[in-house]
Amino acid sequence: MTFPIAIGEFHRGSIQHYDQDGLDVGVSYNLLDDRRQIIATVYVYPAPPLVSIGSPPETVASARAYLSNQEFEARKREALQPRPGARLIEDTEISIPVGGTVRTGRMATFEYDENFLGKKQSLRSHLCMFNFVGGKWALKFRISYPRHLEVTREIDSILQGVPWNVPRE
Repeated sequence: MTFPIAIGEFHRGSIQHYDQDGLDVGVSYNLLDDRRQIIATVYVYPAPPLVSIGSPPETVASARAYLSNQEFEARKREALQPRPGARLIEDTEISIPVGGTVRTGRMATFEYDENFLGKKQSLRSHLCMFNFVGGKWALKFRISYPRHLEVTREIDSILQGVPWNVPRE
């Protein structure tokens, strides 16, 4: 998968490899100006393993839905666990247009107080998950910003601006 230097007004920051083969990667994108402070991280890694030996398509779809839900719930726990006082505000299905195709995933929204860009602030953070992208990849977004900001347009920009060019199975 490629990660452009900029997506809309966001500028690429660090690239982190979580495994030796480069199959588990996180890339930060920042939009930091006088009005907005938004940090987004895009993660791509292998989707949960699914073995299907001649299973009917509806069985495979059901198994993928189950595994996708399990992965999303694990990532929600991962977001909440280190943040005492964090609250889950919303958990919803989302659909976004990417490259002429509508992609469906899930989004959880959290609120908590934490040190952010050098000072303690009330934050809002979104976890957006899309599983089995290209058949075998998980695509996860974490987008965090001060709670008082209205950043719907910027969130759409980052979700729709990342090229979903993972290798297909």
